[in-house]
Amino acid sequence: MRAALRYDGPDVAVLLGLVAGGHGLALLPAAALAGRPELRGVPVGTPRLVHRREMVRAPAAATGTGPAALLGRLLLGG
Repeated sequence: MRAALRYDGPDVAVLLGLVAGGHGLALLPAAALAGRPELRGVPVGTPRLVHRREMVRAPAAATGTGPAALLGRLLLGG
């Protein structure tokens, strides 16, 4: 199993501390890096960023009865 960390809190300072500690990446406005020399910003201009959600499922889940299986069938028109 691969290690994972998720932070859902509203405190940007905590998020930046996690990123500075090597625990992931964050997509934030450039102003969030002010006074944080240990962090590096990479400008993102192209492609245009859009909010998107994806659902990944195993082929066998298509015949399941759970919420993800139902959503998958509805999205595929089935």
